[in-house]
Amino acid sequence: MRRILGSRLAVAVVASVTTAVLVGGVTYAVAANTATANTYFACSRNGSVNQNTIKVNSAPTCGSGSTVVSWSQTGPQGVPGAQGLPGPAPLLAAKPVVAITGLALSTAG
Repeated sequence: MRRILGSRLAVAVVASVTTAVLVGGVTYAVAANTATANTYFACSRNGSVNQNTIKVNSAPTCGSGSTVVSWSQTGPQGVPGAQGLPGPAPLLAAKPVVAITGLALSTAG
């Protein structure tokens, strides 16, 4: 009897830990994919950005002859596009239901 209770307890613990890990993983994945309003900064010289100076949400210190440039992660809302073409007709078109009346069921016996 004690062994059955012990194994049930072990199964319950493993199930609880597994559930907690899965819920935590899903929560982390959703939070990691949530867009944030970041602003990127970098030093630019003669129209070229120095990739080694790119910083997020803070401006770098640029050398002489360079300027700080910035851009946002999400740009402004674009103009809505034109209405698309209608899709294809459904494969299974709705058909009227035919009612059959006057049938009698009998059992052979």
